[in-house]
Amino acid sequence: MEHFDKNWKKVAEERQILDRETDRRVWAAIQVKAAERRRARSTYGRVAAAILLIPLMGLMFYLYTSKDVLPQTGTVHFTASKAPETYRLPDGSEVKLEAGSVLTLAEGFGGSHRQVTFEGRAYFDIAKDPNKPFVVNAKSFEVQVLGTRFFLDQMSGEKKVELFEGKVEIAHAGERVTLAPQEIWVKDENERSYLFDAPEAINNFTFDNENYDYAIQKLEETYRVKIDYPSAYKTRKISGSFHGSLNDVLTIISYPFNLKPVKINEREIELK
Repeated sequence: MEHFDKNWKKVAEERQILDRETDRRVWAAIQVKAAERRRARSTYGRVAAAILLIPLMGLMFYLYTSKDVLPQTGTVHFTASKAPETYRLPDGSEVKLEAGSVLTLAEGFGGSHRQVTFEGRAYFDIAKDPNKPFVVNAKSFEVQVLGTRFFLDQMSGEKKVELFEGKVEIAHAGERVTLAPQEIWVKDENERSYLFDAPEAINNFTFDNENYDYAIQKLEETYRVKIDYPSAYKTRKISGSFHGSLNDVLTIISYPFNLKPVKINEREIELK
């Protein structure tokens, strides 16, 4: 009986040890699972935060770089002091101001009208709105558009409007001029205005045994440039039909005389 009691106690003690070990293992397993859940939740949170952060960062970058402007009351001024600045206007138009330029939106812009005042140089990309023309007051002349891309220089001695896309109407000295793409309108210091083609504009020229100086004169008038060349070629004859930009046509008609155009500046070309 005593031997039986000893064995019983020994088994009970061993069972307690096993139970404690089992409890320890079960508790350890629970802790592992809990840790895995916490890590999963943390990872999910980080991924979710990253997913939300990416478009937020993109939006912040867009707002910072495009400088969107929200509609507001009163006149609104935009300036580019030392470097170009790009602004998105309430109507969706985008304006890139060059250094030293100022754009002012009249009160109520985007509501009943789209009127602005401008000084300087800028590239305009105007949102289309057939019911509200975009009107630029550039002091001595006015530019009106419905939806287009153009460059306006109101800072230089010669004021210029160069049209890239769409159509613009310019009001100056009681007259109105309509520009087509790749046309340029200029007003000089004496208030005289000129309309001519940009150098990239494609044109057709036909010469029937004409003097070389006559062909050069037609190119100068069409593109409003000054073309210098050796006087020895003035009376050389040109015949044929030519299609292309200023540089294309000038290169072709000068090829027989071994002359090549060299651009001196925006308004001057020399044939060498």
